[in-house]
Amino acid sequence: IDPRWTLVADEVSYSKLLKDEFPDDEKDRRIDFLCVREGGNLVVVEIKRPKKKASEKELDQINEYVTFLRAHMKEQPPDPEWGIKSVVGYLLCGGLVNNSMVRVKQEMLEDTQIYVRPYSDLLRMVRKMHKEFLDRYEQLRERAKA
Repeated sequence: IDPRWTLVADEVSYSKLLKDEFPDDEKDRRIDFLCVREGGNLVVVEIKRPKKKASEKELDQINEYVTFLRAHMKEQPPDPEWGIKSVVGYLLCGGLVNNSMVRVKQEMLEDTQIYVRPYSDLLRMVRKMHKEFLDRYEQLRERAKA
């Protein structure tokens, strides 16, 4: 998702904790990605299909995951060597359903460091980060055609 983030190998343990927390829930509770980023943030990443427009349901889901991990970390703080200071969330999707309730909920979540990012933002970031490589690749490709 972001090359500066480190994937947490113990994501399965956190997903098991989610299932234990919501035992009667019919949903398959599983964190898609759990990462650590600069500044001591644990990052919960929930991924939806690229064309999927997120609704209140998806916003509620990422909020539940982040809230759960924040509460869990207060009860059982992680190893100090990790340097985890907070938990943030990212919902990666094709955009948002266009209605006022969804927009208001998104704004409220951003105030608590839970963000919605469309795939187009991710692609733009990747292109920007790798611009030199992509430009050089294009030059070599053009040379090979000649």
